Amino acid sequence: MKIFNSKLYIKLLLITLCIITCVMIPLDANNTTNYKSVFNNNTNDFNVLVINSYNSSSEWEHFVFQGIENKLDDYPNIKINREYLDSRQRLDEEYLKGFLELLNLKYSNKKIDTILVIDDEAFNLARKNLFNSNSIFYKTPIVFTGVNKVLNLTKEEKNYITGVVQIENNLQLINMILDIHKDITKINIILDNATYSNVVKENIESVKMYFKRPIEINYLQHTYIEDILNELSKDSTSYEANIIVGDFKSLNGDDIYPLKETIKLIKNTISTPIYTKSQPYVFTGIVGGIVDWGQTHGNVLGDIIIKLSEGESVSNLNLIYDSLEKVVFDYNSLDEYNINPLLLPENSLFINKGAFDFLLPTSVKVFIWSTLITFCIFIIVLIYKLFLHKRESLKNKKLYLNAQEAERLKTEFISTVSHELRTPINIILNTSKLLSLKSENGNIDKVYLNEKLSYIDQNSQRLLRLVNNILDLTKIQSGFMEAHFEMSNIVEIIENTVLSIVDFAKSHNIEVLFDTEEEEIITAVDEPKLERTLLNLLSNSIKFTPSNGNIIVMVRRDANKVFIDIKDTGIGISEDYLPYIFDKFKQVDSSLTRFNEGSGLGLSIVKGLVTIQDGTISVASKPNVGTIFTLTFPITKIDNVTSSSPIKHSNLDEIVKIELSDIKDKED
Repeated sequence: MKIFNSKLYIKLLLITLCIITCVMIPLDANNTTNYKSVFNNNTNDFNVLVINSYNSSSEWEHFVFQGIENKLDDYPNIKINREYLDSRQRLDEEYLKGFLELLNLKYSNKKIDTILVIDDEAFNLARKNLFNSNSIFYKTPIVFTGVNKVLNLTKEEKNYITGVVQIENNLQLINMILDIHKDITKINIILDNATYSNVVKENIESVKMYFKRPIEINYLQHTYIEDILNELSKDSTSYEANIIVGDFKSLNGDDIYPLKETIKLIKNTISTPIYTKSQPYVFTGIVGGIVDWGQTHGNVLGDIIIKLSEGESVSNLNLIYDSLEKVVFDYNSLDEYNINPLLLPENSLFINKGAFDFLLPTSVKVFIWSTLITFCIFIIVLIYKLFLHKRESLKNKKLYLNAQEAERLKTEFISTVSHELRTPINIILNTSKLLSLKSENGNIDKVYLNEKLSYIDQNSQRLLRLVNNILDLTKIQSGFMEAHFEMSNIVEIIENTVLSIVDFAKSHNIEVLFDTEEEEIITAVDEPKLERTLLNLLSNSIKFTPSNGNIIVMVRRDANKVFIDIKDTGIGISEDYLPYIFDKFKQVDSSLTRFNEGSGLGLSIVKGLVTIQDGTISVASKPNVGTIFTLTFPITKIDNVTSSSPIKHSNLDEIVKIELSDIKDKED
C-alpha cells in the first residue's frame, strides 16, 4: 500500500508540473537563456533541448553552457531550452521513468531538432530511449559531452549520436604531483558517489603500474562532507597530497555543500596540498590540477550544433576523443604550500597571478624582493644623502654669500667711516692752521675767529656723533644697552623734540608740522632714547627732503599703544631696498656723489633703540613721493624705577647739535 501511494504521489506531482510548465512556459534563467526565447514550431528555427545531469547549481555544466552560448551568439535561429535531471537527488528507475514522462508531456507539441546532454547520467537516459518511439528522444540527433567511458556505438546509433568523449588522464595528474612533491608517500582521492567519481577510481586503479614511483592511494568516497572530514583527520601526516573530485552534501541538509566551503573545511582539517580533476574546484583556493575546461567543451559542442543546423548529417560527425584538458594552478596556493613553479608543466595556466608576480621558488622570490627592497632603500638613502649634501651646499653657499656681503659692507663701511672721519678732521686741522697764521700776523678779528671756531665745533660734533653711533651699535648688539623708564607725558617729549629742529629745517626751506590726537598720554618712557630715535629719523627726513618739502609728525593712540608717524615728501626709498634699510652698514645711496654724509648706522641704531624700549618700527615708501616711518610703543605703567643706573635727563639742544651735525648746507 505504501509503494502504491508513493508511485501515485510521484505521478500526480509530475503531471501537475507538466501542466504548469505547458501553461506558463517559464522563461527563468534555469530554463532558458536570457537572449533566446523558448523554442517553438517555427520551421526556420533550429531547436535544441539541453539536458543537464545535475541541477542548476552545477558549476562545470554552467561553464559548458557558457562556451555554447559564446559560439551560438551569432546564430539567433538556434533556440535553446534547458532541463535538469538532478541525478544526485535520485537516479532510480522509477525517478527516471517519471522524468521521461515529464519531458514527453512538456515537449509533445514542440519540434526538437537536437538534444544536447551533459555528463553520463543524462547521456545514459538519452541513449537508452533513442529508439523508444514513445519518447522525445526517438531518432533525434544526440550531442553529448562529459561522458567518461569508451563508447561502442552500434551502426544505427552512429547515425544519431555524436559528441566529445572525456578522456580520463589521471596518470598525468598523479605523476605531476609526484614530480612536484618528492617526499610524499600517500595520495588521498576524495570522491563522491556520482558516476564520474567511479570512473576516476577505476581509471586510477588501471594505471597504478605506470606511476613514476610507488605511492599509497587512499580512496575516501562518501556522499557527505562530514564523513570525508572524519576520514581525513585519521592518521594524517605531512607527507600526503590530495585529489578532490565531485560534490558533497552536508548532514544538515540535502543541498550540495558550496565548493569553497568544502575546501575551507578540508583545509581546517589537514594542511597538505589539494589538487583536482574538476574545473570548479580550481577557483576555491586549492593548488590546481589537470581539468576538463568547460568553456572549451562548450565551444566544441557549439560547432557541432551549428553544423547540424546547417544540414550536416550526424553520421558525418565522428566522435571527438581529443583531450580538452588544461593544467591550471592558483598562484597564491603555490606560495601557501611552498611549491617550486619551476617544477610545473610547461604551458600551465595561472589564476590570481599579478603582472609583477614571479614564477620562481619562494626562496628565490624572497631573495629578489629582498634585493629590490635593499636597492630601493639604497636609492632612497642615496637620494637623502644627496638632498642633505645639496642642502648643506646651499647653506654653505648662502653663508659664503652672506660672508662676502658682510665683508663688502664692512669694507664699504670702513671707507665711509674713513671719509666721515677725514672730512671733519681736515676741516678742523685747516681751520686751526688758518687761525695759527692769523694769530702770528696779529690780525684776527672777532667775527672771523667766531666763524672759524664754529667750523671746529660743528665738525667736532660730527666726529662725536660718529663715535657715539659706533659705540651705541656695539652696546646694542652685545646687549649692554638697556632702557631706563620713568612715567612721563610722551606727547610733550615728542612735541619738544620736533620743535627743536623746526628752525634748522626752515633754514633748508623745509616745513615741519606736528599734530596729535591727544595732548597728554602718560606712559613709561626712556626720554633720552626716545629723543635720539626721533632726531635720527627727523635728521634722515631733512637730509632726503628737497627744498619746499614738508615733514609731518603725527601722534595717535588706541587702548594700549601709542603710534608716532613721521612722514616726509622726500626722494623715497626703492621697494628693493626696504627690507634692508635697518641692517647695519646699509646705505640706500652709497655712491661717491651722494649729497649727504652718513655712516649707514643710523637706522640700525634706531631699530635697536626702539626694540630696547619694547617698541616696533615699520616703514612704507614710494620713490619720488615720500616715506613714512611708524613707531609703536606700548602704554605701560611703572611704580618704581628698579634700574641700577640713575635716570639722566637729556640736554635736548646738545643732542640736536650732534644728530644734525652731518647735514650739509643745501645751498652750498
